[in-house]
Amino acid sequence: MNHSNPQQHCITAQWFSGSTEKTISKFYFMDTNQSVCLQTAEYILLCGSFKEWLELLGYSALSIPALAATIRDFLLYQEQNNKSGLEQLVASDANRFMETLTQATGQRTGKPFSSGHLNKQIQALNLFSRHIRETGK
Repeated sequence: MNHSNPQQHCITAQWFSGSTEKTISKFYFMDTNQSVCLQTAEYILLCGSFKEWLELLGYSALSIPALAATIRDFLLYQEQNNKSGLEQLVASDANRFMETLTQATGQRTGKPFSSGHLNKQIQALNLFSRHIRETGK
């Protein structure tokens, strides 16, 4: 994998469909609002290994990008808070990340995130924690 182009590592989240047939091949993720990507090589590799781990566990091809996008956002949050390595992460970081999400509003609706949306973010963080424990990464 070539890590010289950070743009290729962006995980994005918008649904595109050119026809009524919605197949996995038409499920693209693109962040149209920001071009912010992970800068830390360790975090980029960690996101990739997390997606592969989810595939091995049999998660849906439609669920994996959304779960990975949450982890990308969490790791971006860590980078913004000057935590650029896995050894710097602690459980309270996830709590603070969730606090920021509970205070945020959805870009599409302009309303606070629903409890269902927030629960999906918690699920992703729990899976990420399990991934780190089980793989030792």
